[in-house]
Amino acid sequence: MRLGHFDMNLLLALDALLDTESVTLAAQRLNMGQSAMSSALGRLRDHFGDELLAKSGRSLDLTPFAISLKGPVQDALIAVRQAVTVRQPFDPASAQRGFEIRASDYLVSSLLTKLMQQLAQEAPGINLSIADLSDDLAEEVNRGKIDLVIGNEDYLVENHPREFLYRDESVAVVDSANPLVGSSVDLPTFLAMEHVAVRIGTAQTRQHEAWLLGGRELKRRIAVTVSRFNALPQFIVGSHRIGMTHRRHAEWWSRHFPLRIVTLPFEVTPIGVHMQWNRNFDQDPAHAWLRDKIRGAIAG
Repeated sequence: MRLGHFDMNLLLALDALLDTESVTLAAQRLNMGQSAMSSALGRLRDHFGDELLAKSGRSLDLTPFAISLKGPVQDALIAVRQAVTVRQPFDPASAQRGFEIRASDYLVSSLLTKLMQQLAQEAPGINLSIADLSDDLAEEVNRGKIDLVIGNEDYLVENHPREFLYRDESVAVVDSANPLVGSSVDLPTFLAMEHVAVRIGTAQTRQHEAWLLGGRELKRRIAVTVSRFNALPQFIVGSHRIGMTHRRHAEWWSRHFPLRIVTLPFEVTPIGVHMQWNRNFDQDPAHAWLRDKIRGAIAG
């Protein structure tokens, strides 16, 4: 297929080359021979009058023009895939479909488990694949590889729809039998207690607790550091330790573990939780239905 002077069969090759920055990896992705991919790169270079991939030592780097092509090429491919998909009227009761969602594990517990209970009754053929917020989140959204991101503004990307869902305040949790505090804690006691801290991110460099503390430089005794919110209860139950999370999560925990919610001794700006999706999914009836079910799970 040709559009003007451009062979549309080259679009997939161009996308793979822009994404992998490698002739070898691009060929592997498309199950092509390396010589065929090299030939495709040559034709693309001729068409655009640009090297696209330029040698840099022993590797290849995208040229500035190639970088400018990444977004438009990704959008074009997503639009083409949607255009050639025959859309039947969406019936959740009979639909067979999977959705890819990225969310913090505290949202998995406090929100998505409730959503799955509803889907089991109303849409048994709908499957959710839920994974952590990753370092390559922006790329996944831009390429339409995932359906939804649910998290705070730090994880959202530009140029795609987003919707505010709710605000949540920071609280602390302790064992329900902890004698050191009641329903609140004063600052000296808070600082003297042993803490369970959460560090999130694959590099373990982003300490979410810094946000929960409202940016305050407070010296605490951190006894345990975990990489997931849902690991907090097992290190708090049966101890005198304290940990911080968000109220919705703490309320969910308190229904499943012997934990008590404690008011913090300082003010923290509530977190804003949003959902975001690739703009090409705006008019997808199934996608719109899923977004509506998430709104309902929050309101309920």
